[in-house]
Amino acid sequence: MGNSHSKMEYIQRKKLDRMDAELVKYLDHLISTMEKSHQSFEKQMSFISSGALALSVGFNKNVVPHVVHPNSILLLFGGWILLTVTLVLSCIFHLRTGQLHNRTIKEIHEGSFKRTSSIRRIRTINTFNWFTAITMVLGIVLIVAYVIVNHKP
Repeated sequence: MGNSHSKMEYIQRKKLDRMDAELVKYLDHLISTMEKSHQSFEKQMSFISSGALALSVGFNKNVVPHVVHPNSILLLFGGWILLTVTLVLSCIFHLRTGQLHNRTIKEIHEGSFKRTSSIRRIRTINTFNWFTAITMVLGIVLIVAYVIVNHKP
């Protein structure tokens, strides 16, 4: 019996060693992915939102100098507001996402990592990303609708 008990302990230790190795591998992957994702997504959101704002201001000034439908100005203002909100929230969410990733990294280093907590944080980050993407798309759609309504061929 003592021999089978030590075999069980040995198997358990091996499983833990393998799990620790997988956790280290996951940590490296998480850090790498976090860095790439942050850089890429935040840049894209900022470039697209600020570019759409700049283009719409220039377009409104030069191409649609006379508003055909005065009530449609709300479409333009709504678009500008949504794009500005996208830029501001993108900055805020970028900071918050960094905090969430750092918490996961800290838990891994401290040995208190819980997969369910990590998954919950990932879902939060995905919600942030979807929210900023939706506000950006809606802002662009409102501005395009304004241009369509007021453009004279």
